[in-house]
Amino acid sequence: MKYLITCFLMLILSKGFAQQDTLHKNHKIYFALGFGAGVGTERGTYSDSYLSVQHKTNYIAVKASEMVAIRLFSDEPTPSISDVSVLVGKSYTFNRYLNVQFGTGIAFTRQISRGAFLYNTCHSMFCIFDHDVYETVDRRSIGLPLEIKSNFMLGRIAAFSVGLNANFNKLNTFCGISAGFSFGRLRDRIRKY
Repeated sequence: MKYLITCFLMLILSKGFAQQDTLHKNHKIYFALGFGAGVGTERGTYSDSYLSVQHKTNYIAVKASEMVAIRLFSDEPTPSISDVSVLVGKSYTFNRYLNVQFGTGIAFTRQISRGAFLYNTCHSMFCIFDHDVYETVDRRSIGLPLEIKSNFMLGRIAAFSVGLNANFNKLNTFCGISAGFSFGRLRDRIRKY
């Protein structure tokens, strides 16, 4: 598995894989604030939000993602796994409207799960609204995040994004796919000749 990840990163970071950048020429710095939602390998909803800064074909991003099983009427701990990561990577342009990003970095991962049964709230013989109370298990770890994201430019300041994300960690490795939008200074104005 480590060999495959290393080969993948070498391919992505090689100069032969890059195309000429047709979106980013006039400014030194481009930035984006984005969010997305989707599904993942764990039960529940996957969501992410990020802030990224790009210079030439290099970018750095701070990203938060979470996979949570939503329960409305329950006193049980809500199972979730989340991370806050710092990613660095490469950004490639394939035509005037499509941008693809590949990144990796370090992630601080947190997992919340249900632990042992503690007690039941019923204290009499006729309990209608009683419920079980469980221990909350909160574990933390360092992870290796990977990101592949396609940005379909809707203009200079908005893009529709589709991302595939993974976090390899010792607690619970998870993956998610999300779709969303990003806003900021994303590209230069395209001149029509």
